[in-house]
Amino acid sequence: MLYNHFTEELLGLQGVKITNVEQEENLIIHLEMERKRHNCICCGTATDTIHDYRLQKIKDIPSFGKNVVIMLRKRRYRLPKVLSIDEFKGNTWGEKYQCILTDPENKIVLDILPERYKPYLTTYFCKYPKEEREKVKYFVSDMWRTYYDTAGIWFKNAIRIVDKYHWIRQVIWAFENVRKEEQKKFSKTHRRYFKNSKKLLLKRFNKLENEQQQQVLVMSETSANLSRSHRYKEKFLEILDCNDRETAKEKMQEWIYNASNCGIPQFEKCADSMQNRLTGILNSFSSP
Repeated sequence: MLYNHFTEELLGLQGVKITNVEQEENLIIHLEMERKRHNCICCGTATDTIHDYRLQKIKDIPSFGKNVVIMLRKRRYRLPKVLSIDEFKGNTWGEKYQCILTDPENKIVLDILPERYKPYLTTYFCKYPKEEREKVKYFVSDMWRTYYDTAGIWFKNAIRIVDKYHWIRQVIWAFENVRKEEQKKFSKTHRRYFKNSKKLLLKRFNKLENEQQQQVLVMSETSANLSRSHRYKEKFLEILDCNDRETAKEKMQEWIYNASNCGIPQFEKCADSMQNRLTGILNSFSSP
């Protein structure tokens, strides 16, 4: 007991229980979270029942002249009604991105996976019984095909939703790429001015003060491509004001049709992406 307490203090581990320490080529520490009553992430009822456990290998910083590996025995909860999936930068297993699963309804992190590719996600989700997967009513992700396909294969009862942040930024990126391309044609002074005015160009025009609107109009007159791109960006952001799915569908389809034939490659590509994920995008208007 004293040995475990010393190891916990030395490695900065808190709220965990060390079950074993192996000293081989690496220092391998086996640990698990202390079991205690907690609230179910689905219904909020206090319980000490765990669905099951799984082991996760975590590389820690070297100590005592050896590489340290933590073998964490993680709880695996039952799947929630709303499941969200995304990635973040990391270095586990030599992968640039790791995958995070959350319950956005209750603002809870469910699990962190070492990679985000289809073979691993298939292996992971197939461990959950079909009846558990059928309880998921909403599957939220970005526009990446792997996540979108995963929802269709493993969560057939779930409504697929493309998170608004992810589809809105596609248009912002398209406009920004046009701005950067156009400002390269200007003198050094004008390039710096356009770069410093980035926030003005990105902000919705009707949210700007009169003087700021005049600045944007003057900048738009210096480039036909920039002016047209700004109009497409503004027209797109108007869709966000829609309060129902049908109105959003009508405006989105009109925008996609116009943008896909606008002659600006950045917006034509963006329109194709929107068309490919249109159902998931529109579902974000009709879901809680």
